[in-house]
Amino acid sequence: MAYSCVPKCKSDAKRKVPGISFHEIFSDSEARTAWLKAIARKDWMPNTTSRYSVVCSRHFLLTDYKEGCKTRKLKRSATPSVFDDYPEYMQPKPKKPRSDPSARKRALAPDNAAAWPLETGTATGLFVGADEDTVPADGLTSSFSSPGLAKVPCFTVPLQVEVDAPSEPTSKHEATQVDVRSSISVLERQIFRRKERDLKTQIQRLRQTIDKYKEELKQLKEDCNLTAFAKVVEAAREKHVGACILVDQVNDFAKIRPTYSEVTIRNYIVLRNLSTKAYEFIRRENLLKLPSRATLQRFLGVTTGEVGFTSLVKERLKAELENLSPQQAKVCSLVVDEMRIRQRLQYNKQRDAFVGDVDFGKDCGTPTKGEPVLANSLLCFILSGLSVRIRIPVGYFFTKNCTGQQLFMLMKYVLKGVETAGFIVMRIVTDNHKINVLALEMLCSGKLQHSIKHPEDPYRKLFIAFDQCHLIKNIRSQFLARDTKKKTVKLHPLM
Repeated sequence: MAYSCVPKCKSDAKRKVPGISFHEIFSDSEARTAWLKAIARKDWMPNTTSRYSVVCSRHFLLTDYKEGCKTRKLKRSATPSVFDDYPEYMQPKPKKPRSDPSARKRALAPDNAAAWPLETGTATGLFVGADEDTVPADGLTSSFSSPGLAKVPCFTVPLQVEVDAPSEPTSKHEATQVDVRSSISVLERQIFRRKERDLKTQIQRLRQTIDKYKEELKQLKEDCNLTAFAKVVEAAREKHVGACILVDQVNDFAKIRPTYSEVTIRNYIVLRNLSTKAYEFIRRENLLKLPSRATLQRFLGVTTGEVGFTSLVKERLKAELENLSPQQAKVCSLVVDEMRIRQRLQYNKQRDAFVGDVDFGKDCGTPTKGEPVLANSLLCFILSGLSVRIRIPVGYFFTKNCTGQQLFMLMKYVLKGVETAGFIVMRIVTDNHKINVLALEMLCSGKLQHSIKHPEDPYRKLFIAFDQCHLIKNIRSQFLARDTKKKTVKLHPLM
């Protein structure tokens, strides 16, 4: 624990008074001697039980600290000089300032006066209250015996100036030398000293105010955990999902009607779909401010559960197109992918129909025939931007053992709908599964090519591409399936 070694000083590190800091005595012998001499008072003995001694900041002036430092640092020449707790007779005596009369005397000294280019005149201008008869006509040469005083530089005082005569008669050789320049300079120096003193006082007061505010701000940050929350807010600005959810939770903590951002409510929908019981438990126990089921349903909107290129997809494309001003932002790719799903038949109340059978939609041109068959795959079409970051699902179909002909018809159907909405499809991307390769060969009129004429605009090209991730995966599988040790692979058939 740090205690101030100054006599009658009660500062210690345990109290943590704002604005008080502690400084160890310098190890330099001269500085240490100067400090001990300034601290030492009547009947005072240094503390021998402590390994080091410190002095609090109350005993230093503001000019003793270095400027431009984040923490208080004393200058090498600083010594304790402020002792408010000492009696008046024990405090160090301040230096006596120079008086103005002494400065005026120095200004009127012969050495200083001779350096000024004053106008020299006759002896008449040097005597105040003397008649012309009492002063010799040939100047001061005949009156003063010393030749060194015969030519004293001075300036002429006009004769029109009225001067009160002294009560007692003076000698005829006494004279008064008037120096207007020195008197004016003394007054100016007094004014400047007073201004300097006022400015120093103002600067000291402002520095004390700044130090006080800095200490309060530091304490406020430590007490309120503002630094940790500021990091969360900064991460939320960078679109971090967890940070966005935390900021919404803090903002909605005391609200009766909370509001949610789009990112937050999307994740709440996923959370409720994963576990309805866990979601309702968190909401019921007020562990988090979660929206109700009705709020989530309003965000999702009313859907009939239809498949294919639906009316909701058309409205979404129309809304996205309004926000894409440049023509280049409308250029995109059509990604085709398929995923496995569980074979299950469910009843949809909104459509009043069973969902889970193979369904290609009503307008795709490939209606289902025969008995209903449970679907085991979901075929998805996604629109991905090339110059802007957009990804929009534009169609999905329930399939089982989809053929190349069916996939070819679905590609043309979705491609036509996207082009009609206003987007420009420059490329079709899919994996190199044999069904996908067969559908692309039909799109290329029998022979697979890198680019073909666009089905919706013959003046444009439509590029065909396979997903590079699946290509690398298939190459790896081929090397693992075949014995290629100590053999070479020729690139000529592949290029």
